[in-house]
Amino acid sequence: MPKIDEGLAQHDDLISILIPLRNEERNVPGLVQSLKELHDQNIEVLFLDDHSSDQTYNLLTELTKDRKNFHVRKGKPLPANWVGKVHACHQLSALAKGDYLFL
Repeated sequence: MPKIDEGLAQHDDLISILIPLRNEERNVPGLVQSLKELHDQNIEVLFLDDHSSDQTYNLLTELTKDRKNFHVRKGKPLPANWVGKVHACHQLSALAKGDYLFL
């Protein structure tokens, strides 16, 4: 796949990458490493742990502590008549500061 010309990739907009997770400790190290390889200065990465029963939250906290633009949050309790993933995405979108949101 051809690379995008560096000049075309420059922008001033903040991009928010929103990632809801539940019981994903097995996938967290690879995910975080991939995101750390992004070289765009105008991104924030928001992780929301949706009441995991494994070490997802602790791993995220440990692996992202060296990045000021990576933020880890614990999800709020699920309100009546809400679905888990939708509620997690809603919380993430409320936290995001970006001009563009990517789920």
